Amino acid sequence: GYAMTGYYLFWGKVGDYPSNCVDSSYFNFRVISLALGGESGDWYSSGAFGFEGDAPENMPSDYSLMDNYPNPFNATTNIEFTLPNETMTSVEVYNLKGQKVEILLNSILPVGAHSVSWDASKYSSGVYFYKLTTDDFTSTKRMTLLK
Repeated sequence: GYAMTGYYLFWGKVGDYPSNCVDSSYFNFRVISLALGGESGDWYSSGAFGFEGDAPENMPSDYSLMDNYPNPFNATTNIEFTLPNETMTSVEVYNLKGQKVEILLNSILPVGAHSVSWDASKYSSGVYFYKLTTDDFTSTKRMTLLK
């Protein structure tokens, strides 16, 4: 309940681990904030449940950066991507001049599908670029902010 903000993988097993596991299930989740007053954190579950036998089919085999949505957008947009292995990951936003305007994410993420949001309410209308960078992959896409 007192985990730092970030991405985690929860894997539950039923039976006598490790010799006699009857079944298991897993899901990715993200701690989005530390609660006030010393209580446990707020939890946001992302991804779908899977079963141990199905894990390879459910896990991404390649890196991918999807188109943001909505696009064009007014104020807020979502950026989704997949990682085939745990890796240091950053998502950054650049303006047309190539200047970095915001770092949306810079942390180690587990294998799976991930999403970050960009609140661009303090920026002017125009074309921006978002860049996903990992240890083994880099991809950049374009988005349009309309106010």
